Amino acid sequence: MAEKALMSDDLDYLRTLAEAGENAPLLGGRFLSWWGGVITIAYLGHYLIQTGQIGLPKESVGWLWLGVISIGVIGHAILVATFSRDKPGAGSVGNRTQRMVWQNAGLVLIGLFVALTLRVSFGLGDPSDFNWSLPVVFALYSLALGLSGYMGQNRILKMAGWGASIVVPITVWFIGSVHLYAIASIAIAITVFLPGLALLRAEPSETV
Repeated sequence: MAEKALMSDDLDYLRTLAEAGENAPLLGGRFLSWWGGVITIAYLGHYLIQTGQIGLPKESVGWLWLGVISIGVIGHAILVATFSRDKPGAGSVGNRTQRMVWQNAGLVLIGLFVALTLRVSFGLGDPSDFNWSLPVVFALYSLALGLSGYMGQNRILKMAGWGASIVVPITVWFIGSVHLYAIASIAIAITVFLPGLALLRAEPSETV
């Protein structure tokens, strides 16, 4: 009887740990806020160049995005190197899903913008080629945010995913408009940067 009681206690303890891990806070806030901030500034810069407000030729958007990609990747690498993997819940389903879905989405987006940047920078394309990337970006964000929110039981990311899905037809509607990138800049700030900050604030600061 004593052995059965001890075994039952051990199973209850393991179940409690598992449930705590599955409900652990999502730990991707630093990455969402970093990329959300970088892309928000990039879209704003793109808008200012395209509207002639900073005196640069429209073709310079290619070099703008080359710099954005470089800065973004370097900053991301620093965040990965300084991230503590001992935080509670790092191995939860929600956090594993978030890492996987954003890794894949990130690779797709980097490849997309590298190809567009090279086309424009070397005269093979026009700056307007970037316009149709916006619906693709927000569609991927919608899926990544929504899935991360669902698996991590995070209401903020679920709402951000719905918000990003609403932006997809809006960006299609404004294709060719001078206001396209201003709209995209605001949308990225709302759906990625701010949710990232919210996740970052909710992260546990100590190991257990």
